[in-house]
Parts: sequence; C-alpha cells; structure tokens
Amino acid sequence: MAHARKTTTIPGVVEAIVEGVAPDGRPLVNSGEEEPPIPATPLWLPTPIDWAACRGVRVLIGFMNGDAHKPVVVGLLERRRGPRSRRSWH
Repeated sequence: MAHARKTTTIPGVVEAIVEGVAPDGRPLVNSGEEEPPIPATPLWLPTPIDWAACRGVRVLIGFMNGDAHKPVVVGLLERRRGPRSRRSWH
C-alpha cells in the first residue's frame, strides 16, 4: 500500500521569491514555507518568461487545489532584474 503524502492546504495566494530554475524549466520558488525552494507551474503566456533572468524577483503564487506542494505562479510583482529590467517583464 502506498503511503499518502501529508497535504498542507493553503487558501488564497502568497508572495514568493524566484530562487532559480528547475531542470524542466519551471521556476523554483520559496514562499518562506518550503525549504528548499520547489518548482512552480507558471500560467501559460504567449511569450514564455526567461525564469533564469528572474532570480530574486518577487512573484505571486497560488496553490493547485490548495496543495502547498503544487505552487502556481500567477504573476510577477516586480520586473526582472538586469540591464533590460526597465523595458522587459521577462
């Protein structure tokens, strides 16, 4: 019999920080609740975000079905850092 993973339910959305990129290209986020950062599913966008350029950027995350282990990036709270940050959101 498989062991059920304990699920922590988190209602609403929380602020997190992009700390890197997972091997599959998803952003690694840390909301202060998870250690180490975990991969988050970004919302679909016509132009994908370069998550590697977003390290240190604050994002807003929700949780698929309230599961704390399934974060979803729903938006960026600030522009990415770097030389083109004044003109680009990704």
